[in-house]
Amino acid sequence: MPPKRVLGEISGNIQPPPPPKSQKPQPKNIGGASTLGWFNQLLRNAGLEDARKHLADKIADKRPKDNGCMEVAGFTEGTRPVADKRFGDKMRAEIKDIPARFSPYTIAMLEAGNAIPDFAPPSLPDEFRQVKHRGGVALGDKAATWVLSHLCHNKRCVNPEHLRWEPSWFNRMRDNCEGGGKCVHRSDRCLNAHRASAKVVDWTEYIK
Repeated sequence: MPPKRVLGEISGNIQPPPPPKSQKPQPKNIGGASTLGWFNQLLRNAGLEDARKHLADKIADKRPKDNGCMEVAGFTEGTRPVADKRFGDKMRAEIKDIPARFSPYTIAMLEAGNAIPDFAPPSLPDEFRQVKHRGGVALGDKAATWVLSHLCHNKRCVNPEHLRWEPSWFNRMRDNCEGGGKCVHRSDRCLNAHRASAKVVDWTEYIK
């Protein structure tokens, strides 16, 4: 017995399958934690000194706080300066994957000449690995990258004295830290008051 034919086949009104949904466009490189390969190239390229100064001028209106933090007037975490076309074109011609926007604290490190270490960051040590569970925060198993840690825990601060290049997993360990004399984080302590904790953690001990 031949298979039954549905009404659409008989009438010729079969609707074509819907076209596949177009994928969302990928976000532009905005200089995030895992996309910092451009930083040292920009810092060390003698021909881009004027571009570095141009970026520094973008965060020139810095205002001091009582705790030593420096905040850029009008800056929020959702805003990142954009280089003017002349300087942007010049940087893109020299450096692959240069971001379209720059975080103010990354610009502050460029201005201060604080390069990212020239070795790969140490991986998350086994002793600090956590199992993911509901309601908890796990450090995870992603490959370590270099990120900027705020010793002051103020994400709006651009004071280079408050900023450190550290492994991404170590930066996450700082998230709930309140700083001060009992801070367990090394090689630099957090700058605010801290709850008691027994174990001192120094990420430089895990460099191979």
